[in-house]
Amino acid sequence: MKEFDEILKKETIYLKNIRTAFQYEIKNPTKIITIFGEGHDEIVDCNGFSISVADYIKLTLKLGKKVKIFLEYDSNLNYKSAMENIQSFNLQEIIKTLDSMKEIDKIIPVDCRNYYLKPHFHRNLYYGAPASLEYDYINHNYFEPFFRINFSKHPNVTKEGDKILQEYIKNLYTEFTNLKDNWNNIVSPPEYKSKIPYKLEILRFLWSKVVDFYILQELFIDNDTYEYICLIGDNHRRNIQHYISAMQKKKSYHQEVAGLNCVSINKFAYGLVPNYLLVKKFENMKKI
Repeated sequence: MKEFDEILKKETIYLKNIRTAFQYEIKNPTKIITIFGEGHDEIVDCNGFSISVADYIKLTLKLGKKVKIFLEYDSNLNYKSAMENIQSFNLQEIIKTLDSMKEIDKIIPVDCRNYYLKPHFHRNLYYGAPASLEYDYINHNYFEPFFRINFSKHPNVTKEGDKILQEYIKNLYTEFTNLKDNWNNIVSPPEYKSKIPYKLEILRFLWSKVVDFYILQELFIDNDTYEYICLIGDNHRRNIQHYISAMQKKKSYHQEVAGLNCVSINKFAYGLVPNYLLVKKFENMKKI
C-alpha cells in the first residue's frame, strides 16, 4: 500500500490537530475503541512528521471494513447538509475523505441535541447564551426537554453494557434534577474565572452527557464491528472514558499533547493501523 510505504520511512508518526487519544479493548465481544479528543477548530502543531485523523481513518479502512466512525454532528441531518454547520475542520475533512472513498456509511453521527432542544436553543446554549437565565425560561427550554427523553433500551446491548447504561441514565437524571431544583441558588465557586455563568457551564456539560449516552450504547451493542474511531470534544472524551473504565479490569491506553510532542501513532496500544506498522517494521528488521 503506497500510503504505508511513505509512512514507514518515518521514525515517528504524529496526529495533527488532536489533543488527546484514548484506547480500550473491550471483551465479549472484542472491540477496539480509539477516541480522539479535539478542541473544535484548534490547531495543534507537531514537532515532526504528522498526518490528519482523516488520513488515519482512511488507512484503517484500507486494512479492514468492520470499522465505524463516531462524529459529533446532528444525527438527524444528511451529512452534506451537516457540513454547512460543522464547527470542526477535522470533522469536515473526515466526511470529505469518506465521501470520496464511498465509505460514508461508516459514519455514526451522534449529536442529538438539535432534535431534543431544537436548533435555536441548542445553538444559543453552546455558541452564545440563552435569551434569559431566569428559571422559567431555562426550565421550559432546557430542563423539560431532557425529562421528556425516552432512553429506550437497544435490544442487542450486552448484559454488562446494559448495567452500565442504566447506571448512567440514573446518574444523569439525578444531575439534571439537582441542577433544576437548585438553579436559582447556584453561585460560582471562588476559583471559577470564566465569563460564562457557572450554572450555564453545568447545563452545557449535562447536555453533552446526553450525547455520550448514545455513543456508549453503540459501543455496548453485540455486533461484528471490530474497531470504533471517535472524534469528539475533549469534555465528551473524558466522560466516555470514565464510563468505559467502569467495565474494564485493566487500565486504558492514553496519550496527551505535551508542547510540540503530539499524539503518536507509534505508541498506540491497539488498532489496525498501528498493528500493521509493527508487523511491517518487524519484517523489515528480519531482512537486515
